[in-house]
Amino acid sequence: MNRRGGNSRGGRRGTPSPWSQGVRGLLVVALVAACWGSYEFYIARQLDAHGVTTSASVVDVDNGRYPYLRAQYTAEGRALEERTRRFSDEQAGEVIDIVYDETYPTRFQTTDFVAVEGSYTGPVILYGTAAVSALGALAVVLYRRRPPRRRRRR
Repeated sequence: MNRRGGNSRGGRRGTPSPWSQGVRGLLVVALVAACWGSYEFYIARQLDAHGVTTSASVVDVDNGRYPYLRAQYTAEGRALEERTRRFSDEQAGEVIDIVYDETYPTRFQTTDFVAVEGSYTGPVILYGTAAVSALGALAVVLYRRRPPRRRRRR
């Protein structure tokens, strides 16, 4: 600290440096990727463990920036119309097979989206890679930030 109360690099006390904001940003990216991946993994595991297969009619398919499929189906004696982003190449008006969670019937995905064994490998690979990449970038930033070693005088 200098006499005026700021730090020696010219910043004010309590004001984060751009470097620390970058580190925080990388940590947030890693945390969000890990949490989102855990959520996707959980949903995929639930559908694998408690999934019930039924037929549904495709009401609408939007292939825009955030694609989704809206389908009508009957689950647990209730007629439902829900959206999902877990679909492949379906078209409006088709009758398709879906897998829904018997605990939460509004959670579903198309059967062709489900892998033969373990549909949860995709989210684990995708979001796990994102989290590890962000943590790797953080390690590189912290390594480069490290002060140089001083030589010992003999």
